[in-house]
Amino acid sequence: MDNLENSLEQKERSGQGRYYWLFGLIIILIAGAFIFTGDKEPALAPTNNEVDSDLASEEEMPTAKEFAFDSFVEMVDGEARPQFSRDAITVNQGDLVRLKVTVTSGRHSFYLDEFGIAVDTPTGEETVIEFVADQSGKFIYYCNMPGHREAGHFGTLIVLEA
Repeated sequence: MDNLENSLEQKERSGQGRYYWLFGLIIILIAGAFIFTGDKEPALAPTNNEVDSDLASEEEMPTAKEFAFDSFVEMVDGEARPQFSRDAITVNQGDLVRLKVTVTSGRHSFYLDEFGIAVDTPTGEETVIEFVADQSGKFIYYCNMPGHREAGHFGTLIVLEA
């Protein structure tokens, strides 16, 4: 036992003991990294089959019924009249609907309560709103800015029963 103690004392004096300790710590850290990351393989680029299957799943998505229109303020007899350039939209129940709303003047929003849509529409930008028309009927879309709906800033979404 004395020989072991002497050997450790000599290593500590020569500085080698610290290197063994540091080397052991590095080994433990590397082993821990492998354990925590698991045996995951690196991500590879998709094969042609995977790309084709991704395209096929995109093709199975229904084509959106797309409607583009403006939201603006027009002056009529000296009074501001906010409005949408489209006052009605007709789709079939189950359709994927894509609305592209561009505000050309004023500050506006787009609300369609029955489909849970409530978005601000920044001036000068196209705002894209997408949803599935999963219920049939007539629904009012409108601008929620104070006084706008009352001034005629609304339209009707007509969803025909499938």
